[in-house]
Amino acid sequence: MRRLVTTYPDTMKLAIKKQDIIKLTEEVFSEYAILNENPFADAEGKDGEAEPAEDGDKEEEKDKPSEKGADSLTVKFEPSNVKKYNSNTDWRSGEGVVKSITKKGIEVEVDGAMVVVNFDDLLESVKSYYKKKDLREEDEKLSPEDDQEIKDLDQAMGSSLKAMAAAFDTDIEDVKAEVDELPEKPINEAIGTVAVIGMLLAAPKVVELITKGMSKLIKLFKKVMPKSGAKTDDDKKDTAAKIIEFTHKWHKMYIKGVKGLLKISGLFRKAGITDPAAQEKTAKVVYYTIVAGLAVYSGIGAISAFKDAASIAPHASSFEIGTLEAVMAAIKSGEVVEFMGELGLIAAEG
Repeated sequence: MRRLVTTYPDTMKLAIKKQDIIKLTEEVFSEYAILNENPFADAEGKDGEAEPAEDGDKEEEKDKPSEKGADSLTVKFEPSNVKKYNSNTDWRSGEGVVKSITKKGIEVEVDGAMVVVNFDDLLESVKSYYKKKDLREEDEKLSPEDDQEIKDLDQAMGSSLKAMAAAFDTDIEDVKAEVDELPEKPINEAIGTVAVIGMLLAAPKVVELITKGMSKLIKLFKKVMPKSGAKTDDDKKDTAAKIIEFTHKWHKMYIKGVKGLLKISGLFRKAGITDPAAQEKTAKVVYYTIVAGLAVYSGIGAISAFKDAASIAPHASSFEIGTLEAVMAAIKSGEVVEFMGELGLIAAEG
């Protein structure tokens, strides 16, 4: 029997880009892989201790130059003196742009080279700037007592992430079974705080898993920060700075963990949240609602305290004030108040 062979012209061939295939393959594998992963498990180090999501404050990094520049300030100095202790660099100018301030002096970029300039070799106009700057920063620095509280809360936050990983391992099957029984209720409007927290509250076992993991941190926070203890604007500013500082190492891990929990539990599917960017935004809303709960418990009822705290919190740049502001705008909604009650935190009155 004669075999019929059909041929197609080149113009009819299906053209699929290699990158498209790779992307689709990655998506399929990620969907299957995440079903077997604990989204909070990365918090555990080799020795069983919790590890931060970011590089954190390692001992060996303490002597590194600060990454905060001096507002692109151009300084002038005595080049003949500065060359005496910068003999290995090639430059000629007597001025440059400040890049950082170290214990050794001011690091300046001059003619493409990095030069350390001692304070004594700066011209008088520049010296006066730094004298004023040092005095101002001295007044605004957190106290040693504040630093110790931040350290303790930082450790508690790491331990709570580990506790959430343990709660996930023991409770996730019950969580998924509960979510499976929920009706599909797509969030059609923008991913707002009330809609997201309402979605959480519809699945009590998801909320229970979160509160179980957060219990150690919240217990210590309530001990360190008495209810409505921040009375004055300065108190609120200091408290906001502490919250920024003890959360900065862990926020990415918490957001990643919450996103994984909502995905694995099936809540994203039930709410019709399929876009990765929308899922990320939803997880951030949950995380910053918890942060807002800590804030209002301590007496901070307005976002202005966090905006003011940026001047004394070294890691304020990694803190999403915009997201927190959107959450705090809904702080008195029934859904948010109920969620904070589940966490053991009470929203501020007035």
